[in-house]
Amino acid sequence: MSTGPWSPLTRSLSETPRSTPSGLRGGDSISPGEIEEFLYQHLAIRDVQVIGVPVSKYGVELGACIIVRPGHGLTADDVQAFCRDQIAHYKIPRFV
Repeated sequence: MSTGPWSPLTRSLSETPRSTPSGLRGGDSISPGEIEEFLYQHLAIRDVQVIGVPVSKYGVELGACIIVRPGHGLTADDVQAFCRDQIAHYKIPRFV
């Protein structure tokens, strides 16, 4: 049984190498690893996993599962504002 990066036995995400994009969003190829590397630049982010969330309009929207460093505060709006004007608009996680 393949569960991808999610392990039901440990109930956690595991490191999974990615060699291909997770999918397409409205025809645009998206690499989760590229977006994760960018998000790691934010000082409040300790760990991040970018996932594809199925939606009917575009096929896939991006979600970012984030662990915040102790002593820092971070909202979804903060993450999206950090991404704005830095990466392509379709690479900004819609779900945080």
